[in-house]
Amino acid sequence: MLKHQNLVVKMTLKNKRRKRKKHHPNHEGLKRCKYDYECIDGNMTFYPVAYCEYHKGVLTRGLMKTHRCKDRECHRLKEGMDFE
Repeated sequence: MLKHQNLVVKMTLKNKRRKRKKHHPNHEGLKRCKYDYECIDGNMTFYPVAYCEYHKGVLTRGLMKTHRCKDRECHRLKEGMDFE
């Protein structure tokens, strides 16, 4: 009977850099802004999608799904703003 050995694959530095440089799937189709903006959850982003007047911050694609502002038809949500 053969014993199966647990093989540990070490990533080289080159592979780690490649993995870091990979494009984030949520950023596809979005242009990176010159400045970073503060999100409504306190983080900073270069990829804003909409602005919320109530929270005084921007929303990313992920925050739009989480907070469901568009589904609730919030009148304080401003989509399509030019952030440059």
